[in-house]
Amino acid sequence: MNKKGLIQFRFVELFTANNIPNLYHVIKNEKGVTIASGMTNSNGLTVMISRDVGDTLYVYLKNIITGDLKEKVRHTIVYKKEIVRVTSSKILLDNITLAKSTNKPGNYRYLTHKVKKGENLSSISHRFNCKISEIVNLNKLKNPDHIDVGQIIKIPYKGASSDTKKNPDNNQSKHENNKSSSTQKVNSHENNNKNTSDKPQKRIESKDITDEYTKESGKPMKVATNATSPCICKQYNLAWGSKVSCEFRKRVIKIAQNLWPNDSENMASQLMAVMHLESAGTFSPKIGTFVSKKLTDDAKGGYVGLIQFGKFASIDLKVKRSDLAKMSAVQQLDYVEKYYKLNSAHTKIKTLTGLYLWVNYPKNVKENRLEDEDIVYAAPKDAEVTSKKFLESPYHQNPSFMKENDEYKRDGKKVIKQGFKNGSTKVWEVEQEIKKHLTEGIKSQNLEKNYNCAYINHTAVKNTQKINLEKFAEILRKRAKEKSQHQCAKYVRIALEAGGADTSGHPIAASDWGPTLKKIGYKEIPEEFNKPQLGDIYIITKTDKHQYGHIAGYDGSQWISDFKQKGHRIYSDHVNYRYFRM
Repeated sequence: MNKKGLIQFRFVELFTANNIPNLYHVIKNEKGVTIASGMTNSNGLTVMISRDVGDTLYVYLKNIITGDLKEKVRHTIVYKKEIVRVTSSKILLDNITLAKSTNKPGNYRYLTHKVKKGENLSSISHRFNCKISEIVNLNKLKNPDHIDVGQIIKIPYKGASSDTKKNPDNNQSKHENNKSSSTQKVNSHENNNKNTSDKPQKRIESKDITDEYTKESGKPMKVATNATSPCICKQYNLAWGSKVSCEFRKRVIKIAQNLWPNDSENMASQLMAVMHLESAGTFSPKIGTFVSKKLTDDAKGGYVGLIQFGKFASIDLKVKRSDLAKMSAVQQLDYVEKYYKLNSAHTKIKTLTGLYLWVNYPKNVKENRLEDEDIVYAAPKDAEVTSKKFLESPYHQNPSFMKENDEYKRDGKKVIKQGFKNGSTKVWEVEQEIKKHLTEGIKSQNLEKNYNCAYINHTAVKNTQKINLEKFAEILRKRAKEKSQHQCAKYVRIALEAGGADTSGHPIAASDWGPTLKKIGYKEIPEEFNKPQLGDIYIITKTDKHQYGHIAGYDGSQWISDFKQKGHRIYSDHVNYRYFRM
């Protein structure tokens, strides 16, 4: 049975800090179903709501101008009892800049948008969540297939996305310098994902507030001030998010915020698409020819990891490829960030194509050769397609970029043709391929849906827990079965709690246990399966085949989860490991 939590929301006036009574509100669950509505009481409180720990609630207030319900706050239940304090302007006015309405029947209030390179009515309508016909009618466009760069068009206000409504001027300037058609098309998926329309809000750690008490005991309740959904993953809803752990997603978001603060939402998903392409969809830190061919760091060839680090990249980053291969995926992300900082590349990269080419062929980015017809790879001049020189060329070895007619042909698994004599790979071909990985990544089946990872401010909370590893190992051994019970996370959790660990707020899936382990004092280290120590824990991150991953602990002599394992390898297919030590 899931743990239950009790929650109330208290509305406080922004400037006076007074409670707001008689405030109409609606509270919905993650499916958009209303679970409570009505007026706040004299203390500004909503009714008490009982829901499972990990559930997210959405609180809506009514805009007095439009009459529309507008999301004010979202909060994931973490504690058994909480009061979430929400500050709000008493008159509940939003800072909306609208053109004056003529008040004639059928006329819209509207926003304006300046057309950018690569945009069309389809992409604009997706971005602002309205119909093409509405834009055509509002602007009286004679030819919907023709709009000019720089043209100012009206956007129906009723269809504008939430962040555009709040401040259309800022929204326009945010994208003003982004002139690539690929990035504009990326923006168009934002409104298809409910959790990406709002800018990420500041999350404040819950704390004890002494003037809030439970009715039952008089003890302080946990109160979150202006809390939002604890997991920032949910707000960004990254492409391919279902392929990786919560901690991985958070690190990618942090990289995007550090390198591209004005467009972090787009760039985070685009970076996921780049890593998906480079790692063949595995997001493995070990994938690549460096490991598969058992090469040494002296070898000229050989690539490894999330963005296929090569010899020269490893030299620039001052890290050995062999060390990169030993890292967890989350640890290797540090070097992904450092790689994009080389030569201040991140300041030049504004598009998905540029983001990928900096990994695949950085010379094009350095020389600003990013136009459609610019050449990335060229076949050796006049070399025959059967010659060694041609077959070993980057042009031939990258068939996924061969997009011209008859450039690449297959008959089942048999390759009939792979490249032209004197052929070349151009930027537009690379763009098509990387866009495909982004488009697939934002499909519903590839987005994370089960956000049960609570936000924890690890830097603000000093760990004081002392865990008895002997007791942990004893309970592991005592409870272990002969065969898997498909409850590895539960068995490891009970053993940790027996050793004195506080696992409150723990996730359900084994693959998401990284943040909780760190909270109770574990540190993530390179894999030590050849020299495990008492109390070590490893996690197998989830895959399409193993949707919840796996977790196990070392009792001093063997690895145990919900059964006594013969070793750490329990799956025959390729999986990624994360290793933790107290």
